[in-house]
Amino acid sequence: MIDIVDILIKKYDLSGRQAKKLIKKGCVLLNDKPVSSRYIEKSGTDKITVNLKRPEIRYDTHDFFIKQTPHVLFLYKPPFMHTERITPFDPLTLQDIVQNEFPGYKLISRLDFETDGVVAAIRDLPEYSTQKQYLAFICGKLRENIKLSPEIDASHRKKVKVLNRQGNNITVLSPIKHFKDSSGDEVSLIGVSLNYAARHQIRALCAHIGMPIVGDTLYGFKDYKRMLLHCKYTKIVSPLLNEKEIQALSPNWQSFVKSFD
Repeated sequence: MIDIVDILIKKYDLSGRQAKKLIKKGCVLLNDKPVSSRYIEKSGTDKITVNLKRPEIRYDTHDFFIKQTPHVLFLYKPPFMHTERITPFDPLTLQDIVQNEFPGYKLISRLDFETDGVVAAIRDLPEYSTQKQYLAFICGKLRENIKLSPEIDASHRKKVKVLNRQGNNITVLSPIKHFKDSSGDEVSLIGVSLNYAARHQIRALCAHIGMPIVGDTLYGFKDYKRMLLHCKYTKIVSPLLNEKEIQALSPNWQSFVKSFD
């Protein structure tokens, strides 16, 4: 007997959780009927199908394009969009646009689903480094610059952990503006500078100092219509580039700053 979940993982590039969810929803079929068991005979594996159509993908490349050179591509990722395709049935992702419109380029950065801003891709550039600047609204009043360099344990699937030992990557949080939101709570608009970002690094560090990002329900406590984190600026530096470095500014950073207006 074979576990249908294992079949779906291999055939459709799904996670185990996604496969189980499709089975529960009745979308997994055996001989055109919803499966009634998690296990089937080996002879029936080719009869397993998923009754879930991949959505039609339509888009205007100009809505995402920022800048392109022979080796570097910058795109804008809006909030509530995945950078990379997680399952074959996801709606449009930034990865689709790169593959369809800019063949040969490979994404080298990603942003969380609710985060917007600059995402970079490269082509034929084996040696490079990056510098990034983010904007974020955090809970509380940040009064002065904070330099943080703890190691981040990103081995857990959902939530990363800030470790009690120093690492090599420095993240600098800088206050820009202080104000109170509609409920009277203190909020700070901050700039975040870093040269390397582990998964959820900024989110976890802000929570670590007791000032989680507004709208970050995973690491924080203050709900909002979205998580208020924005990648404002990205620079690619390489001796292989004729100009040695190339940078891009998010077209929507000023709108982000006005999030509470």
